[in-house]
Amino acid sequence: MAWDFSDSEDVKLYLENVFIEYNYACFEENRNESCQRLGDFYEAIKKNFYQANKIFKRNCDLYNTGRSCYKYGKYLYMGIGIKKDEKKALEYLDLGCKYNFGKSCHIAACLSKSLDSEKNLSKSLEYLEQGCKNNNDLSCQTLSSIYITGNKIISKNMQLALIYAQKGCVLNNPQSCVNLSIMLKNGDGCDVDLEKSEFYKQKALQIQKNYTDPIASNFTGF
Repeated sequence: MAWDFSDSEDVKLYLENVFIEYNYACFEENRNESCQRLGDFYEAIKKNFYQANKIFKRNCDLYNTGRSCYKYGKYLYMGIGIKKDEKKALEYLDLGCKYNFGKSCHIAACLSKSLDSEKNLSKSLEYLEQGCKNNNDLSCQTLSSIYITGNKIISKNMQLALIYAQKGCVLNNPQSCVNLSIMLKNGDGCDVDLEKSEFYKQKALQIQKNYTDPIASNFTGF
């Protein structure tokens, strides 16, 4: 059947069919990717966050689906569709990270850091490393910035800062490209290369230009 998405009735019927399909594939065929889509459907289309959380939790607990663990942890932390519980939120974000969902690692790192103890800062670093490994650009950028300046538990290390800036820039994180450009210009952790420095500066500016989210383009460095 050809759907006419300019017709509201066709759109309504299409969404009803999609919902039935996701339900069947999730509960009858036990397909975790369909359970994820079902949770996303409750979240984005039905705006039923209570039911979405039930699906995300089930999909995390039964099928070790990192994205579902992340979403359930996120809503536990925010208290949307469920009672706010920061401790339990971190447990599920930790699971999401364990199951290789990079964004879960990054948020877990932020929560660990907010607890503000040396032990938690160390754990936060582990989460960031795992997040970058799983291609979360913000984790790579954060690690680069940490190693540029150092802090009370991490020594300044320009070689590591360069490595993380390079990966973050490959993942199109603008601040990572900024860091990389400045390091190449100054010879921090590498040989001076003005041509490459200019290339990464222009890449950072182009990424910034492409962003539609004004928050995403709020970075400094040049």
